[in-house]
Amino acid sequence: MRVFAISGCRLPQSILRIPTFAIVMLCELARISTAVAGDELQKTNTVSNKSNAEVVTVFRSAYGEWRRRLKVKGNYSMVSGTVGRLADVNDRGALRNPEAYRGFLAVADGLWRLKHIPQQAPQVIDSGFTPGKSITTSFIKYLATDEVYDGRIFLSFKPEQPRFKSAAQVMGGDFIKPDRDGVRRAPGMLPTVLNPIEPLVVHPGGMPGEPFPLTKAESFDVTAPSPTITRLHVIVPDPVAYARTGDTIEYTCEWDSSLALPMIKHIEYAVRDKTNHIRTEAQITLEQPCTINGVPIASRVKKLVVVNALNTDGESVSHYLVTHWVSEDLCRDLPSRQDFVVELPQGTMVSGLKTLSNVKAPTRLDITELELDALSQPGEALGSSKKGRQSPSQRRNGRAIYLLLVINGLGVIVTYSVYRYYVRRTTK
Repeated sequence: MRVFAISGCRLPQSILRIPTFAIVMLCELARISTAVAGDELQKTNTVSNKSNAEVVTVFRSAYGEWRRRLKVKGNYSMVSGTVGRLADVNDRGALRNPEAYRGFLAVADGLWRLKHIPQQAPQVIDSGFTPGKSITTSFIKYLATDEVYDGRIFLSFKPEQPRFKSAAQVMGGDFIKPDRDGVRRAPGMLPTVLNPIEPLVVHPGGMPGEPFPLTKAESFDVTAPSPTITRLHVIVPDPVAYARTGDTIEYTCEWDSSLALPMIKHIEYAVRDKTNHIRTEAQITLEQPCTINGVPIASRVKKLVVVNALNTDGESVSHYLVTHWVSEDLCRDLPSRQDFVVELPQGTMVSGLKTLSNVKAPTRLDITELELDALSQPGEALGSSKKGRQSPSQRRNGRAIYLLLVINGLGVIVTYSVYRYYVRRTTK
């Protein structure tokens, strides 16, 4: 087999078809990890923690580079529902109880915009009786939303809808913190709605769906199924449930290096119990990539979530939840600054700004022109963790509420105990 060398890395001649950035990534993987070397992997079957950390850094850096260079906008449609058989996953017509959405997505230079519009009419959902209260709580399902984020300030606008008046909320300051690699994660619905940029939740500095910490994986494997595909496969203890249940997380991420810039094309995420039974599994497939400004991005995303549960007979039953995301014009034009400006109609109630609370006339709000000083509480925005700023009266009220909750809890326990004692006496 003919090979060529770059910085001491020897790769097959066929890999010359791969772009330079992909070659460097694969060479770096080969250099720092015996997992790609093949022969050494068979000898040891393990990779040191140091090598694992270096390999993970390469993958994270590749995703971060792709994110930083991405500038894209497009309209999309999305539909989700359940299917009865795994064979029906790709058949959108087989979806049960489908929920349809349309929207607009734009990303450029640290700016995000997501306009997410349900095609179903808003519904008021009652969550039931609230203990200790004589009222019920409820929320509105299928609310349209328009969100913009620039890494400093977050704007969430909800247009007028049945039983809901148009309202906007602006947040910033302590509410939003930068990621450690400089890539900003948006709050609100941005990280929760399926999209080709963050198809699964992205922890600061990580890859989509990456469980932390990868460097302490029970199993760690990097392979190249083909000259253009690089696969990372790891099994790590569930950081939340492992001590209690022994659950582990199996994570697989495949990269396509045949494109102008390496791009994630497939992700699998599974939670296994200590008997190796899969509790929950998610599969993300990113398809039909288009290229804009030299950066590829998938124009179609498919997400499959499999939940395995036991029925009343103790048999394992699988439930399949499928989501399809499609954009026909994703790479048609580069985003402009106007794509991140939100139009607030007359009558919109605004919270979070010192100078604007009720929109008297249609207003175009550009958060990139706002300073943190313009926010109502720039240093103590919603979600602030600075508990030391509470006043003495706030602390006293908090302690009083805590004591009341404890007393009420004890009262419930005593009442229930007396009731059980009475039932036992009367049934003898």
